[in-house]
Amino acid sequence: MATIVGYFDFECFLRKIHSCSPDDKDSYTEKYQKHVPSGFSLIFRSIDDEIFKPELHQYTAESDDDDVAKKFNDLVESSVKRFWNTVDFNKDFDGIIPEDYYTATKYWICKGELNGHKVLDHCHFKGAYRGTAHKACNLSLRIPPVIPMFSRNLSGYDAHLFIKALASTPGEITCIPSNDRTISQYLKRLP
Repeated sequence: MATIVGYFDFECFLRKIHSCSPDDKDSYTEKYQKHVPSGFSLIFRSIDDEIFKPELHQYTAESDDDDVAKKFNDLVESSVKRFWNTVDFNKDFDGIIPEDYYTATKYWICKGELNGHKVLDHCHFKGAYRGTAHKACNLSLRIPPVIPMFSRNLSGYDAHLFIKALASTPGEITCIPSNDRTISQYLKRLP
């Protein structure tokens, strides 16, 4: 499961553009307006508000020259860095081992019958006991080093508003083109 997720949406206005006259002898596309981002909303949510409080950001362009896409990318980058720098990802178990660890007959993650080596599974953010687990199941609950970002109509429209601005961002950025099927496959792969 992802620890933190971002959701965003852009708003735009249409700016008229002037292009050269079309030539009927050749195929052409006549461009007559351009979508210019005028603002965005962005919220980051965590699996637990005690780990990372929800952050809602809204921005509206202050002038026609305002680079809304760059402001969006800068805000995402600073929020992600703050998250990774402030959250403790490896808290030790902080209590006395509960009796049900010793008396458990099923593993809490896979619900399989207890039939061998078991480990004490705990939340690596809070240190709280979660249950008895197979070692492999326990390791599958590792925190993925990604922050999924979701936007309604990203592949159909919003992506072009900020993708060009990502070119100047240092580091690796991975995009997963998706539809409902790809998203469900991606989410199934997460522990």
